[in-house]
Amino acid sequence: MGLFGTNKRIDGQIGCFQLEDWWLETFSESERDYIEATYQPMGSAQERPLTQGRIDWTSGNATQLLSGLAGWLQKPADRPLARRMLDKASELAASESDVLAVHFMYQAQIRTYYKDRDSDPEALGMAIAACDKQIALAPRAAAQFRKEYGDPLPAHHGFKQLCVIREAG
Repeated sequence: MGLFGTNKRIDGQIGCFQLEDWWLETFSESERDYIEATYQPMGSAQERPLTQGRIDWTSGNATQLLSGLAGWLQKPADRPLARRMLDKASELAASESDVLAVHFMYQAQIRTYYKDRDSDPEALGMAIAACDKQIALAPRAAAQFRKEYGDPLPAHHGFKQLCVIREAG
């Protein structure tokens, strides 16, 4: 609570994408501090770009932000935080019109869940499900990649990872 009982406004990327309530409810204060200390993108004008600084315009979206944040949290002890980011990204992706944001969200899920395959009995199944979803999205993602960037298309992480999983199985 701020002065006169008003809620403190959260700016930065969290505020820009209206994720304030989720941010405050999903992470403890110490977790939020840790995430902000870990997330240090190059070129940021703010020490804590997630919650500081006013953003008037962005070409990004919340799904991209959360998927990207998960990539900063890949140490074994950090992955539970990454999973919470990806849970919210997945929820938002259900209504996301940016097919590439959804494509890269699945890629972040694959990378995060696969790393925990030996320590979490559900992680491998979650990684496989994300591979399957990314593969199903591939025709639309390929069309969007070509529209935005031309050829050649980048490698398909979900397909490659699923091949590795199937060959090991």
